[in-house]
Amino acid sequence: MGFEDGPCAIKYYDAKTRNIQVSRNYRFPQSQIAVSADPSSSLMPKEAEAWSLSHTCGPMDQASHTDASLNKRPQSNDPLDSPQCSTRQKVIHDYKLLNDPWAQEPPDKMTSAEMVYLTFNETKLAPEFPKSLQEAKESPDWPDWEKAVHTELEQLQKMGTWNLVDPPPDVKPIPNKWVLIKKYDKEGNLQKYKARLVAKGYSQIPGMHYHDTFAPVVRMETIRVLLALSVQENWEVQQMDVKGAFLNGNITEDIYMKQPESYDDGMGCLCHLIKSLYGLKQAGRA
Repeated sequence: MGFEDGPCAIKYYDAKTRNIQVSRNYRFPQSQIAVSADPSSSLMPKEAEAWSLSHTCGPMDQASHTDASLNKRPQSNDPLDSPQCSTRQKVIHDYKLLNDPWAQEPPDKMTSAEMVYLTFNETKLAPEFPKSLQEAKESPDWPDWEKAVHTELEQLQKMGTWNLVDPPPDVKPIPNKWVLIKKYDKEGNLQKYKARLVAKGYSQIPGMHYHDTFAPVVRMETIRVLLALSVQENWEVQQMDVKGAFLNGNITEDIYMKQPESYDDGMGCLCHLIKSLYGLKQAGRA
């Protein structure tokens, strides 16, 4: 993620504790870019290009020697075989064959976030959460996930998020899904299992299911001014969090949603939304 004290120490992201650490003892794993027996394929693109030129051209003029060898090649329809295609482009092309999520960018141009993502997936340290309720039911943690789902349903009922009604004619209900995650503290210890019912807002129709989607937010400068005033005037600063914040907003549009997966009453009713729900286009504004 960067350096500390010049090159003496590095900052790195610890996937286990989910914190950025600083260390002077570190080891970089070898690159996994190799795609053939060619020695240059185990190098980064820039290094591979330098290796290729140094091992094929010798002390003579590299440009003229390369042009001469290119002229002797048989004609090919492959754009990678064209004289305009550099060795670097070919190595990057081979790298893309690995079907890596970040292969659109050469490895030496990856951002810090991309490198963390790649490290997550190569080392299998990325947190794996159930992608569906059925997947959660098949996991050994299902009792904890089930408890989290019931907690979410109780909160939705307490807030009066919807009313169950008979399906109106010519109404296409909005689907929903369960999002299941594990919450960790700053030390990387598991705090709780979290389940949230999210509406699939991409299926909403503009002008029918929603109108305005923008929401006013506080500028960071305003927060800094208030904090500075609190220091100057010796004020006490408190912080709070609203549990299920989006459930406190009322919506005026007629939106019908399918009942939550695996918690359908079997009567064919739909949820007529009264409160905003996570995933709706207008939820943040509401």
